[in-house]
Amino acid sequence: MALRFLAHETEDQLLEYLRQHQKGAVWETHERILVGVTAAPGTEAIVRRASSMAQRIKVDLEVIHVMAGKEVDRPPDDQLVALRQLAADVGAEWHEIRGDDPAQALIDFARSHHATQIVVGSSERSRWRELLGGGSHVRKISRLAASAEIDVHIIARRDHALAQGEISEAADES
Repeated sequence: MALRFLAHETEDQLLEYLRQHQKGAVWETHERILVGVTAAPGTEAIVRRASSMAQRIKVDLEVIHVMAGKEVDRPPDDQLVALRQLAADVGAEWHEIRGDDPAQALIDFARSHHATQIVVGSSERSRWRELLGGGSHVRKISRLAASAEIDVHIIARRDHALAQGEISEAADES
């Protein structure tokens, strides 16, 4: 325990020195995982997967929701309230920020918090909708993260409620 405490203190001192002398650099003194969330179905599974990754390598997890456009003025919906509770349940820190460009806001946040890995859910938009709507946020996050030297994990969305319904239907048929 004493060695872990000493390592943490040393890391804090190093980070403070780097903040003062090398602004904007990504410092890989300690892995940090950031998971970007939306109110889309299946996001709970993404948070749980990111939590599992963080626990496996014994690092902190931060959950971020970027509010853009009309979402800024609306009260949070039930899905976001549930995600905030899930973040607390898995020991993650919840952040809500505003940004007109969610991908850029996520990367800026990751840089300022020295995240080394970002976890996001796969895009549910069709290729046609991506072309009409200016592209995929996931694709943009991947591109921006590469230039920031941050790893990106893209997790398939799984709607557990839908999966449970399929399981119970299959059980009823047998």
